[in-house]
Amino acid sequence: MASIVSKSYARHFGFTVPEVKQLIQDYNLVSIESQIESWYNGYIFGETEIYNPWSILNLLKNQGTFSPYWMNTSGNDLVKEILGRSGIDAKIDLEDLMAGQSITVPLQEQVIFQEIENTPANLWNFLYFTGYLKAINIRYSDEATLVELKIPNVEVSRIFWESVQYWFSQSKSLSLLQNLKRSLIEGEVIEISKILRRLCDYSLSYFDVSGKEPEKFYHGLVLGLIVSFSDTWHIRSNRESGLGRCDLLMSPKNPDHFGIVMEFKTMDAYEDSDLLACAQDAMNQIKKRQYEKELLAEGATKILKMGIGFLGKRLEILSEISDSK
Repeated sequence: MASIVSKSYARHFGFTVPEVKQLIQDYNLVSIESQIESWYNGYIFGETEIYNPWSILNLLKNQGTFSPYWMNTSGNDLVKEILGRSGIDAKIDLEDLMAGQSITVPLQEQVIFQEIENTPANLWNFLYFTGYLKAINIRYSDEATLVELKIPNVEVSRIFWESVQYWFSQSKSLSLLQNLKRSLIEGEVIEISKILRRLCDYSLSYFDVSGKEPEKFYHGLVLGLIVSFSDTWHIRSNRESGLGRCDLLMSPKNPDHFGIVMEFKTMDAYEDSDLLACAQDAMNQIKKRQYEKELLAEGATKILKMGIGFLGKRLEILSEISDSK
């Protein structure tokens, strides 16, 4: 009975998959069906998967021209501002969301607007109930109801990507990221080191490095890479690879480009040493745990390994290039 009810409501609030497939046939858009799905599908109403009806109707009206139609119906400045002011925990979650992963938070059906920025859970619940995120799983227990959230489709992901691009452009870091991309592609290790130092000095604006908390710089850097470099690399942070967990792994989509491995170490653990020793320990960990194995398995032929030591806004970088050709 529940599934019948949900399907009935879905017809009012969105197009079901069979309905969109029929429209695609009627309007001779079969050749771009997979793109239509990635752009506008992904919402779940009860047990029914639905498309955004406004976007589908505008797509048909414009003869298959892709555009963020729903996103353009109103300004998204408020969402950009709230995301920008969120804390480091929320930005770590955002990093996962933009990498195509999901996050799990307690479900809160009543979120007071003034409390949105108090916790990451409040923020993500607000974005869930306003359509910027979708629930892919809800788990009930006596203690709490947990909801697993994900960005629903390409159209909605645009607002998250535009937000991060806006933050970096405000901090003078966007041009540095563009130069970093070129340097990573060409394996220019001296230039890469210079750019990373300048990025750290600028503090990436919304991701300020304060005291001995370089993880803020790190997560800001990863967000920038995901936004600016995802056309060239598959970017994964703090995930399993080789014999352990790697801080940053960049797998090239073009085998002629470098695969990148970065490991970050803080000076806190090296009070009797120096930054160079800190960076050396990061490099030793890369080699010992064979972080490059996953990149080689995915077809990379050139690997750039970087061990980075931090102390506040100071950093030291060691690098090494290997070529399997």
